[in-house]
Amino acid sequence: MFKRKYSFGKRLCDSKILITNYPNRCPVICENIFHTKTSAKTKYLVSLDVTFGEFIYTVRKQLQLSKNTALFFFINNSIMPPLNSLFSTLYDSYKESDGFLYITFTHEDAFG
Repeated sequence: MFKRKYSFGKRLCDSKILITNYPNRCPVICENIFHTKTSAKTKYLVSLDVTFGEFIYTVRKQLQLSKNTALFFFINNSIMPPLNSLFSTLYDSYKESDGFLYITFTHEDAFG
């Protein structure tokens, strides 16, 4: 949805500004796969030394989901990285040509 909303040039310009102003962080777009309205924001500036598990915790807090709801995160719509992966590694491996790392997620009532 973010890619459809903004042109490639705008996204590239935004990511370059963010990377220049915040060299210890990476620009991340995290969206719900089904594009349903959620209370979580879409754009993040994630510290390069944060683990994927810490990022999931942050998003989960913003969504205010019940403990019975499971979250599933994907990079490039297929890769679920290990929770101990650092964002520096994820960003270097999976960033797109516009300079953003795109993460999608979905949730499901899985317990109880």
